[in-house]
Amino acid sequence: MQRKKAMYKKFCLGICVFMAITMALQPMTLAAPRSKEALEAIYEEQDIRWFREGDKDPCKKSGSTGDISGNSNQEKIWNFLRGSGLSAEQAAGVMGNMQAESGFSPTRHEASQGWSSGGWGLAQWTFGRRTAIVSKLPEELKKYHSQEYGGPADENGTLSSIPIEDNDKLLKFELEYLVQESTSRPVTAAGFSGSGSNEWERLKEQTTLENATVFWHNNFEISSDPPSRVMSVRGGFAQAIYDKFKSSSGSSSSSSSTSSASSSKITFLGDSITVGMKSDLTSNFSGSNVEAEVGKGISWLNEKIDSGITINDTVVINIGTNDNFPVDQAKTMLDKLKDKKVYLVNNFGKGGSVDFELVNKNIKEAANGRTNVKVLDWKAEVEKKAKADGVGDRDFYKEDGYHINETKGKELYIQFLKDSLKGIGDGESGECASSSSADGSFSEYVLKYAWPETPKRTDKKPEYAEAITKAKSEGRYVGDSCFGGGVDCGGFVTTILHDSGFEPRYNHNGKQSEGAGATSTQRAWAEANWQNLGTGGSINVNDLKPGDVAHSPGHTFVYVGHIDGFATEIASASQCETAPKAGMESLVSESVTWFRKK
Repeated sequence: MQRKKAMYKKFCLGICVFMAITMALQPMTLAAPRSKEALEAIYEEQDIRWFREGDKDPCKKSGSTGDISGNSNQEKIWNFLRGSGLSAEQAAGVMGNMQAESGFSPTRHEASQGWSSGGWGLAQWTFGRRTAIVSKLPEELKKYHSQEYGGPADENGTLSSIPIEDNDKLLKFELEYLVQESTSRPVTAAGFSGSGSNEWERLKEQTTLENATVFWHNNFEISSDPPSRVMSVRGGFAQAIYDKFKSSSGSSSSSSSTSSASSSKITFLGDSITVGMKSDLTSNFSGSNVEAEVGKGISWLNEKIDSGITINDTVVINIGTNDNFPVDQAKTMLDKLKDKKVYLVNNFGKGGSVDFELVNKNIKEAANGRTNVKVLDWKAEVEKKAKADGVGDRDFYKEDGYHINETKGKELYIQFLKDSLKGIGDGESGECASSSSADGSFSEYVLKYAWPETPKRTDKKPEYAEAITKAKSEGRYVGDSCFGGGVDCGGFVTTILHDSGFEPRYNHNGKQSEGAGATSTQRAWAEANWQNLGTGGSINVNDLKPGDVAHSPGHTFVYVGHIDGFATEIASASQCETAPKAGMESLVSESVTWFRKK
């Protein structure tokens, strides 16, 4: 009996030794295979981010360390990978996976796991692999391997609490480690051509974006995502990155968007104000064209567009004093320019009979919900400048109160356009554009109605509380009555779509007397009246637009895009649990169906 016990102990000891050696030689991959449900929970909790054309601050220069250079973590990683011998397709494939894992944050921690067991860093190294990389962290960077720095970063992949110099050191260390680790890992993924004996060399033999993305996932990441899901999510990220940086070899630290933007020409459309500025516009924005006539309005503008005039990719429109900018005609005009980037200059003057408040209200309403349209606040610019100079608003206008004068007014207007259009016309060649992907009053209502942070809370923002009181008085649907109403996903979505003017018809005009109701009713309405974009697992998240609404069983939320000061690109609430806030829902869950206003 004693002999059998001894043999049993030796057998168990042998198994333990074997497992230890196996783990040391072939560390656990960053994402151990998980169930579909577990992965969706992680996506929901992890605040996954992705690359957008409208990065909040692409011109923010950072310090560089060694061969880490660029304006954002995305660009720095791209430059490093390209400099390490990867093609554009291969670099984008790696980065598409990286974006899904960490949002390009070198200190990101896997939010769904405890601190000691979750993934960490750019590639979310896990288990034995996490232990290995952390053990090699330089002493000065060890403090950043802390839960304090493990939360979601901004859209550039950075945290304000980490100095940019240290951010770059972390990037350099982790990227160098990634390459070194990859050159020592065998090829385990099947179906990928090439003769490279290690992971890194086989990656360099993948010639398409799809193969590079899937190979890196299957060999380096190894999550439980099927190939179709890998391409719909990680592949979507990879494609956006490739499109953004493909013209950059990685040798320059300047964003590839700068040159393409600054070479764009502008079309200026307007009435007598633009007529008086024609020579100044063409001289300051070379290569641009001006179409303007005295006394004209939106109906004339629609006719000009229909006549086939030259319209560049960027359009600046200053019109409205002659016809009060009729909303219906303006929407027709903007529909014709849906493939252009359109800037509407609001109106301002000191004299005459023009109702400038009405004109600007109509401009704002026409622009609402259109992600390609941005309103330029000329009125605020004049008031700000007058206050700063200690003069009256009238100092910038001619005696009639309508037209900009030749001295102070014209100079201010041209500078205002230059500042607003930086990087688009070569009047400011070489400077970066600064724009948000969410324009118009919809984003303004998001900021008014929803808390900009992600923590749960039941108290409503004051503006939203007032809106709910008003909605109830009008018989509109506000969801469950708890906390006075409005602390409800369907109530919030209905209210913000109505009040912002984005889609007052939503949920049967929001009127309970007309059939407005909870999420099941809203989904049925969306199916009948909006475009079904597909499930979260089938769409490319880069194609989502502000105002798109997601429905899952018993829940709904709205995509808001990038808004300065708002933590995520989702706004949501939860019945009797959470007032409207920056949401953490998964964009890519198979249980979510996306709808878009037609």
